[in-house]
Amino acid sequence: MVLGSYVSAAGLGLSCIDWPTCRGSFLPSEEIMAEWVHRLFALMAGISVVTMAALSWRVRNSRLRLTATLAAVFVITQIVLGVIVIDSRLHPLIVSIHLGIGTLLFASTLLTAIAANRMYRENLKSVSE
Repeated sequence: MVLGSYVSAAGLGLSCIDWPTCRGSFLPSEEIMAEWVHRLFALMAGISVVTMAALSWRVRNSRLRLTATLAAVFVITQIVLGVIVIDSRLHPLIVSIHLGIGTLLFASTLLTAIAANRMYRENLKSVSE
């Protein structure tokens, strides 16, 4: 979210209008570095969130499954919205929705971490008893 905010505030939101490349290249030039790094971190976050959601279905904790699955839905929505943001040439409403979904993604990921921590503590307590 921080990188996306920087890209937006610096007026660099349209520095890469093609996808998945950036100006036809997978490697960044100096002038598009900020947008490229934003996309790289978004890719890593997306892979992490989808993996987390898939792994959450291996445990018997409905809260963990729910929050992780919601996070996966939000990350996929973010990817689609990111493309729409560029296609709409940074339409303010679409950019705002993209930020809002990003906030929901952050919240659901945080709730997943809290649920996983609680599950871990409960398991640790039951093992020590």
